[in-house]
Amino acid sequence: MKIAIVGAGAMGSMFGGLLAECGNDVTLIDINDAHIGAVQSNGLRLVTDDGDRHVGTLKIYRPEEAREQPELIVIFTKTLHTGAALQGVKHLMSPDVHVLSLQNGLGNVEKISEFASTAIWAKVAFNAALNSICAVSGCTVDPLGLSPEGSRLAEQVVVEVLSVAQRLGIEVDPAKCKANVAGAIARHKGHKPSMLQDVQAGRRTEIEAINGAAVTAAERFNMKLPTTETLLSLVRLVEARATA
Repeated sequence: MKIAIVGAGAMGSMFGGLLAECGNDVTLIDINDAHIGAVQSNGLRLVTDDGDRHVGTLKIYRPEEAREQPELIVIFTKTLHTGAALQGVKHLMSPDVHVLSLQNGLGNVEKISEFASTAIWAKVAFNAALNSICAVSGCTVDPLGLSPEGSRLAEQVVVEVLSVAQRLGIEVDPAKCKANVAGAIARHKGHKPSMLQDVQAGRRTEIEAINGAAVTAAERFNMKLPTTETLLSLVRLVEARATA
């Protein structure tokens, strides 16, 4: 597993070293240049009940130098540094990256949520577009690119959903999300989104947690999401027909 440890002090370094010894691809991220230089030159020294040894299989960088996107980010900084640390590794976050806090004190979850929300809303917009359209059309992802209408429909859902995120004060990038959707249509030949698989198997879908959640959030601000809401209604109809 690719793991980034943000805050490579005593505890962060120990956990990072132990995880690396277990075969994980670990990157330590810190701002202590002396510590970074020592680990880069000599590896990480671990002193535990199992003995004194050096771990040379992990990497260590300053936040701005870290480029490889991890699967898991573990936060080990002191609470007063959480916001700055997250800002430093913001470029490593995406909808597919999990964030784990192993910090002391309260308030860290709230700070992490401020940054993770941008990942979450981008993924909701992506899924609201492709999952719901494929569920009601019965087609895989790639045929959506066969006509301008298919791509425009997906883009409209992205714009609508992310407009809610922006109204909530969450920083999002609609252009990037639309590019991700277009890329999926172009490259994911034959891919069946999970919602289409659920429909074909006669199972309940996640429509309420995706399009439904976006529509509910929009209602707080008297916002209308016509395309997103129409797809929500259509998937509900498909579900009702399957269970009738």
